[in-house]
Amino acid sequence: MPSRSPQIDLFLPELGLQQVTETLQQTPVSAASLSLRKQEQQTRRLLAKSRQRGDLVEQAACFLRLGDLELARGDSELAGDFYRRALKLSQTAHESRQASARSGATVK
Repeated sequence: MPSRSPQIDLFLPELGLQQVTETLQQTPVSAASLSLRKQEQQTRRLLAKSRQRGDLVEQAACFLRLGDLELARGDSELAGDFYRRALKLSQTAHESRQASARSGATVK
């Protein structure tokens, strides 16, 4: 039986977000011990890098994390804004991957 290609796994959005979440958690200092402000700074740096690379999945994960941080601060309205941005980016990434798969292009 042929093995699944990595390209097929790209259609499972939770896989991409899981990898980014693991990256956010693999910091020299545990995320639990960081202040919310430090966690936000770290996430915003990762967001800037992912924007430079054009990595929509990582950007979505960063916005999810920023939403979680705002929710922890008690600002549900701002958290909702971040969650909506994450959802939009995730949908865009998914549509792009589907279009690439239909055309036979290799997805990075």
